[in-house]
Amino acid sequence: MSAHDADPVLYHVGGRMPLHSTGVGLSCSPAHRPPCRSGSWATSPPIRPARTRQTPQKLRRVLADVRHSGFATVTLTVPWPRTSVAAPPLGFGGKVYAALSVVMPRAAVDHKDDERRSSRDLFCTAAAPGDATARVEIEGLLSAPTSRPLCHSCALPPADLVCSHLLHPQVTSVTDAGGIKSRDVVSALCDRGQKEVEEPEGCTAGGHSCWQRRVEVKPVRPARLPPLSVPEAFDVTDLAWRLAFGQRERFRGKPGSMKNTASLAVDCADLEEFESRMSALADVIDQIWPGDALLPADIDVEKASRSLDRLTEVLRHRLPASQQARVEEAVSALRRIRQVRNALQHSRTRGGLLAALRNLGVHDASPSWDDTWNIVRAQTVDALKILREELVQFSETSEIST
Repeated sequence: MSAHDADPVLYHVGGRMPLHSTGVGLSCSPAHRPPCRSGSWATSPPIRPARTRQTPQKLRRVLADVRHSGFATVTLTVPWPRTSVAAPPLGFGGKVYAALSVVMPRAAVDHKDDERRSSRDLFCTAAAPGDATARVEIEGLLSAPTSRPLCHSCALPPADLVCSHLLHPQVTSVTDAGGIKSRDVVSALCDRGQKEVEEPEGCTAGGHSCWQRRVEVKPVRPARLPPLSVPEAFDVTDLAWRLAFGQRERFRGKPGSMKNTASLAVDCADLEEFESRMSALADVIDQIWPGDALLPADIDVEKASRSLDRLTEVLRHRLPASQQARVEEAVSALRRIRQVRNALQHSRTRGGLLAALRNLGVHDASPSWDDTWNIVRAQTVDALKILREELVQFSETSEIST
């Protein structure tokens, strides 16, 4: 069939359901042309839209929307309430060879943002000012009595599927002698100024072509490290360093305070404590001080005046080129961590600190300092692990070559 045919004819899926009554059927239907005329569908009994309460005109609009959006949404009530969202994987040349769908219980996608419970009663908080039944305020919102069946029959789309740009819907009650008969949307605003908002029932997936849905992903809280992870990472890296360069060499060649090392195992609750922990970590990083014997003979004094610069020169001089990429990655991570301490100590604005934190992957405008400290500790452990692995590989290669 063509969407331009005078009287569309669709086929049963497997001889059981009309093609246009399922998400899979619509997503690979004449909206996308063949293969809908092939296989069992072509040999199944044809059915006219009128027999499924679907007019040819409305069917053409549905097919046009599916063709434009690339997916189809169908809500059914028999034999049980459910919603199907389907889309066709496109093959070479944009041809449709199949369709995939997700079917979920209607209740899973049928709740609405404007539903509020007060004790055992359910209220609609999108009540229009002229709604005579709206006599209650809930959280400062004018509210009217409703029920699940009334909400399901209301044209306002469910919260999980409603367009993100639909704002300030107003719903009023239609009453008769027996009470509230239905609740209908009388107006709504569109944040993009689209005229389609005049038909709010289409502001949902598979509705108006301008529909958009923004999904806000909550940040995943990083896994908590054991308290002694960072001190142990430094100690084990020191062992790998001596294994690679000799028992007399030390990864942390400068003496340091045990208090600083102990601080690495403590959590923090606020910015002040975060600054204290970063100071301790920066001091421990500054203790990284390879011996002079490991440096190149012609080293510039300036390149060996800081701990991480000195570490870089030793690793460039001692390790083969094949290991340099990972080594530089690890040292760069330690530099970024050290820069957070510099921003805390020297930057006069929060902008410098936030920029340094963004380099670590912390993007919150007002970060959780405990989570941020945990991220710093995790990245420190990861950087030291990379160094340790490269040092062990170097020592094993050296033993084989000798």
